[in-house]
This record gives sequence, C-alpha cells and structure tokens, in this order.
Amino acid sequence: LSEKPLAMKLEGIADLKRRIREKSAVAGGAFCLRHHPLLAEIKERIVNGELGTVRVASQYSGQYWPRMRKGWPPAYAQSRETGGGAIPDHLVHSLNLLEWYFGPATSVSALQRHLELPGLSTEDFGTVTMRFASGQVGQLTLCLFQRDTLSRLQIIGDAGTARCDMGADRLELFDDEAGAWRPGRAQAVDRDDLFLLQAQHFLDCLRGEAEPRCTVEEGEQTL
Repeated sequence: LSEKPLAMKLEGIADLKRRIREKSAVAGGAFCLRHHPLLAEIKERIVNGELGTVRVASQYSGQYWPRMRKGWPPAYAQSRETGGGAIPDHLVHSLNLLEWYFGPATSVSALQRHLELPGLSTEDFGTVTMRFASGQVGQLTLCLFQRDTLSRLQIIGDAGTARCDMGADRLELFDDEAGAWRPGRAQAVDRDDLFLLQAQHFLDCLRGEAEPRCTVEEGEQTL
C-alpha cells in the first residue's frame, strides 16, 4: 500500500508495475478520500444519475499548516523531490478523488505560489483546473496559511447539487422541487477512522475479499 502520491516522477513506475505482475502482488495507492463514507455516497449518486449530468466540481480547502503539523516545518516539505508542496502533498487527494468520480483528466492547468509561510521553500497555495473526457470541469484550490479550517466540495449537475462540508462532516443535497437542502444518508467518521477504514480494506484485499480502491495504474494517472 503506497503512500500518496505514488511517486514524484513517472520514471520507474513501468518497472514497478512489471514487478507487481510477476509476483501477482496486491498493490494499491493510499488515497484515503476514496474510503470516506460521505464522498463515497457522492460517487454513488453520480453513478445512479441522481444529480443528472454533472457539469462542474469545485473545492476550496484552507488550513493553518504550522498548527496542523507537528515538528513544523516537516523536512520532506522543503523539496519537491521529496514530496513537498501544496499540490503534490495535499491537493493530490482531491485530484485523485475527481478522477475516481469522472475518470482520467484529459487536460490540467495549475498555478502555485509561495505566498506566506516562513521556513517553507515549496508552495503554500495552489489552484488546479481539470477537464474530463465526459465534459466535466473541476476547479480545486488550497491555501495552507489560512487561520481557520475550511474544506468544502460541490458537485453540480443539471438535476441537482451535492455539497460536502468536510470540516463539519456533513453531506447535503439540493432538492430542486422543494428549493431546499436535505441531508445525505452516510454517517460521518473521525479523521483517524478514515485511515483505519483504508487499512482494513487493504487487509480485505490481501485476503482476496476485495480489490484495491485505488490501483497503481490510477495512482500513475493522477501523477
């Protein structure tokens, strides 16, 4: 079970996949948002067509990283080669999530900047725009020097909208006929429980009872 991202460069991944095939190994990527009950419910509703044709996905996330991370600043975050940067370290989770929803992105553009945090040599702000083969557009923004914590995802279709407030662990769906928001079905989980769910699922994969939620190939695509 590989941490995210799968690597920082594409070189070597073909050899990794060859070794996995030769050993018939169970392998996957640790993109834990695929195990989040609220986000999994959104995928179910997209697949079932409850939101109609999805047109836009947008997410804004902000946190004050020095307060969230022990031993600030983390050594790995000082270099792109070791996985540092707001986009490959944090926003990559959301990139992978949207590819889980819509399939591989066909084009990507990004802006990244170091704007605020002292002692950090990689970017603390990033925004990414994605386009998908089925026509969806994704817009993701992350700020690591925002003093409050905020993470909100919206999936907008021509028949409805799903809104997930990660900070409040709440999923809501807009009922067009009633003109009001209604709660989703899934129950929220604690942050640590999310990683336990991921670990338990991978153990099921090792026993042959499940398939990896994120394959090595999907991790490569996100990279």
